[in-house]
Amino acid sequence: MKILKLNLIAFGPFQDAAFDLSGGASDFHILFGPNEAGKSSALRALRNMLFGIPLRTADNFRHPHTALRVGARLAGAGGQEIAFIRRKGQNKTLRAEDDKTLLAEDALSPFMGNIGQDLFEQMFAIGHDDLVRGGQEIISGGGRVGQALFSAGAGLIRLQAVQQDLALACDDLFKPAAQKPRINALLSQLQETLKSRKDALLHAKEWKDRESALHETQKHLEAIGSRLTDLKQQRARLERIRHALPLMARKKEIDHALVDCRQAPALADDFGRQRMDVEQGLAMARNDLARAAADIEKINGQLAALTVPEKLLEHGPAVSAIQQDLGSYRKARQDRPGLEARMRLLQKQAADQLAENGIDYDEGKTSHLKLPPGIIGDIRDLAKQYERLTARLEANQDQRDNIRNRMAALAKQEQTIAVPVDLTNLRAALESAQQAGPIEKKYAESRRAASEMETRLKNRLSRQTLWSGDMAVLDTLPFPSMESIDCFVQKFSDAAREIDRQKTEKAAIEANLVKIDIELTGMDLAQEIPTEADLEATRRLRDEGWRLISQQLAGHAPDPSENRKFITQFKKANGLADAFEQSMRQADRMADRLRREATQVSRKALHQAEKAHKQALKDTIGAALDAAVAQHDALAAKWAHLWEPAGIVPLSPPEMRAWLADMQTSITRYKDLRAARSAGDFMAAELESLKIFLIQALSSHHKILEPTRPLEELTAAAKACIIEGEKAIAEAAAIRKEVASLEEESSGLTSARARLKQELATWKEKWNAGITALSLTPDTGPGTAQSVIEGIQQAKRCINDADTLRKRIDGIDRDCAVFIKKINDLKTLLAPELDAESPDIVAESLNDRLAAAREAATRRKDLLDRLDNARRDQADAEKQIAESNIRLDSLCREAQCDNPEKLAEIEQQARLKKQFLEENEKIEKDLRNLSAGATVDDFIAEAGSMDPDAIGPETERMDAEISVLEQESAALNQNAGVLKKELQNMDGRAAAAGYAEDAEAVLASIDAEVTQYCRLKIASAILSRTIEQYREKYQGPMILRASELFRQMTLGSFTGIRAEYDEKGDPVLVGIRPDTGDQVRVEGMSDGTADQLYLALRLAGLEQYLENSAPLPFVVDDILLRFDDRRAAATLNVLAELSKKTQVIFFTHHQHLVDLVKRELRAVSPVIHTMSL
Repeated sequence: MKILKLNLIAFGPFQDAAFDLSGGASDFHILFGPNEAGKSSALRALRNMLFGIPLRTADNFRHPHTALRVGARLAGAGGQEIAFIRRKGQNKTLRAEDDKTLLAEDALSPFMGNIGQDLFEQMFAIGHDDLVRGGQEIISGGGRVGQALFSAGAGLIRLQAVQQDLALACDDLFKPAAQKPRINALLSQLQETLKSRKDALLHAKEWKDRESALHETQKHLEAIGSRLTDLKQQRARLERIRHALPLMARKKEIDHALVDCRQAPALADDFGRQRMDVEQGLAMARNDLARAAADIEKINGQLAALTVPEKLLEHGPAVSAIQQDLGSYRKARQDRPGLEARMRLLQKQAADQLAENGIDYDEGKTSHLKLPPGIIGDIRDLAKQYERLTARLEANQDQRDNIRNRMAALAKQEQTIAVPVDLTNLRAALESAQQAGPIEKKYAESRRAASEMETRLKNRLSRQTLWSGDMAVLDTLPFPSMESIDCFVQKFSDAAREIDRQKTEKAAIEANLVKIDIELTGMDLAQEIPTEADLEATRRLRDEGWRLISQQLAGHAPDPSENRKFITQFKKANGLADAFEQSMRQADRMADRLRREATQVSRKALHQAEKAHKQALKDTIGAALDAAVAQHDALAAKWAHLWEPAGIVPLSPPEMRAWLADMQTSITRYKDLRAARSAGDFMAAELESLKIFLIQALSSHHKILEPTRPLEELTAAAKACIIEGEKAIAEAAAIRKEVASLEEESSGLTSARARLKQELATWKEKWNAGITALSLTPDTGPGTAQSVIEGIQQAKRCINDADTLRKRIDGIDRDCAVFIKKINDLKTLLAPELDAESPDIVAESLNDRLAAAREAATRRKDLLDRLDNARRDQADAEKQIAESNIRLDSLCREAQCDNPEKLAEIEQQARLKKQFLEENEKIEKDLRNLSAGATVDDFIAEAGSMDPDAIGPETERMDAEISVLEQESAALNQNAGVLKKELQNMDGRAAAAGYAEDAEAVLASIDAEVTQYCRLKIASAILSRTIEQYREKYQGPMILRASELFRQMTLGSFTGIRAEYDEKGDPVLVGIRPDTGDQVRVEGMSDGTADQLYLALRLAGLEQYLENSAPLPFVVDDILLRFDDRRAAATLNVLAELSKKTQVIFFTHHQHLVDLVKRELRAVSPVIHTMSL
């Protein structure tokens, strides 16, 4: 199938945009669009056109959902065509070109060949992300051949992740000897549930005994509880008294201390702080008063000694202004002589300049020196024009001379070039040899590789000992299938597990029997536990004695032997009566023991019953174990029979599975060896054909070479011959082209010379008119005229500068006169004694006096401010003293004293009294809490009657008794809990039913999880087998083609790839370096090279598919982002070759790739489509 036209009617940013993919010289189409040009939208439109627009799409930002349309015209492999429009919708989305007529939903099936969207995107579409993930997967998979071929050939980039996900999912469900996986956990849960169900079904006989024991235990617990309560109450009373004794002693001490300070008044809590604040404030106020009085006296003395000149301060601004102007006055007087000298110099320079040009200078008359600006500009322009015209004439003459010389040299050179010969056949032969690549090296390498493969295969076969024979019959041996071996592995495993299970169960039962015997022996050793049979025997013995006694009482003499026999069964029996009495006591004791030790008796009976049950179960398991062993032996016979056709005595199934896998690898390598030999034969024939073609082509150019010469030497001779012929053709063509160009250039130079002479005559007329206006003769040259103009202008500039200096000197004289008048006025008013001094000295003296006057005024103001502050401080101190005295009087009244000096002593007594009262109140509160409801006085009287030394020993005795009782109570509580639990479990029918339901629910969960586990295991096995079958089927041709593509993409950095075997014997891909033949594992390749390896495998797989199936367009989306320019160009050439087999549509954002296509593509001419909005 081929896309002839893609019409973006209304999709994404596009409106009625069409791409014609039917024209052009090839089926290689480049769709280029810079960022924001809609390249990604166009790519989505192509996929949506084939398989439908998704219900949720982001391409409706310009057009509403109902308006989205993508049209196309497709051509099938048989020449049939279809034009249609795809709209967005859930059904009936295909329409004819009129957008009205409905088409069947399967109308595209004849063109797509039953290829669905997922398969199309996996095999016929590849983007940059797909390429990167494919390269990363090859690296992370270690280059395993099966995975690499299958994922590349089928486009399944996540193949390795899928296999890992399947394995992880299986491990999450079940792992041997694990606990956390779901099936393992469910099995453990089922086992616990069944055990709980069994434990729920107890014997009913024990219920009454356990109820009676629980009743007795509870009565004992009540008695212990009552005793514990009494003891704890008595102990608590002693503890309260023990804690109260120190408090009572302290209360007595406080009562005595309160007698000494009962007269102290009650003062406020902050009385001491107030007293200290008042005393400190009074002392500080007195100090402030003394300091203020001293400051006032000092400041008044300083004011009396200070003098301030008010008149000078009044004229201060005028004095300051004179001081500011003093610097300007001095600088002006200093600058005036220099300015006057520069003015005289400028006037002299102007006179000299004019004299050089024959013009008289009069200082008062300079109007005749003004030149018209227009004439000066014209003269300068004409001078520059003259220089340009003369330079161009000279250059024109030089060029004409050079052209004549060059044409003469070219004529001589053309006579020495040989006549060229047609190079078409030679080029074709050389191109064929170059396209074949280093075929000689590859042929030698192929033979070496085949030899190495044969050697490795022989070594491999020699290492196994189960089979020996000719490797040629390897692929015909009747080995069992892996499925059969897996079946036997499972059966043997099941049989072994069954045997192990039976043995384990038997060992467990035997261990239980030993444990039961040990417990029964322990019971007997600890104290012989009577049974019902023992009770019955003692009663029979008692009845026998009574029978003998009854006979004797009835007057019938008993048999003496029976008497002796009865009496001898009792130690120290004095006659029949004494023996009968002992038999009665023995029977009564036996009955009492049975009643007291009912639990032990019951346990012993249970153990004996359990021992009988376990013994029967042991016999059953032994029979099952014998049957499992017989089944295992029968399975071993079938296993040996399975290998008889191949003449092999097998090892265990797991070992034979590994052996068969190794043999299958050997078979695969033998097939690889045959393929390598076939490829070598093909390369030998191709090499011979290329040599003959080159030798025939070289003979037409008089180059005779032998067929035994290496192909490399023949291609080198062809290249040299072509270069020589092309050089001769190029040289002749270049000479002819250059001669024509020189003749054309010479004609142009002749015409240009005539135009320059005409321009020079016109210039002469303008020059004569301009020079006359300057009063110069017509024969005056441009240089002389410009010199005269420059002289006049220079003189005029000197005269103007001299006039400017004259004005500055006049201004200086005026400013100095004004400054001297101001100085004289101030001197007369403020300092007549300075009349004889110069103006600048007078200005400086007045400024110094003004600074001193201002400093005195500032000093006076500061002293007055300080005086005001000192008077305010004096008043504040007097006020503070009065307030402090008032507060002291108030504190004395509160302390009930008339002297402030006694306040501290009274304050100390009041504080002690308060502390004693507070402590006494706290003690009474603590005693009230310890009295347990009694009054404090009664409690004190009771505590006082106790002997303090007797409290400790009595408490210790009570603690010991309480500890014993609590331990006994804990043991009884535990026993009661056990009895209650046992009583609850006695009626276990409902619980057992619940456990049975739980067990059924767990079994249902196990069934579901096991079903899922089987699905995952089968899926993993099918995937692994499919990969291996794909490798076996396509490894040879696909690797050969991928090797060639990889060599082209890497520019010969790798001569190709081939399958080798890692340390585990698995086939892996390796790259082959040129020259050295070194192997490079995929882990050692760069990311970009791994991408190119994956692309080579994808393209080889695609070509394999196209050999047997109808072509479909191969859609490529910017896959060259990590390729450099040279490898990108090589890859583009590979895609161009692919376009000869199927349509290739290459989407890209990058302009440099488009330029690369135009510059580097050799095989075909691609069609470039530029997208824009």
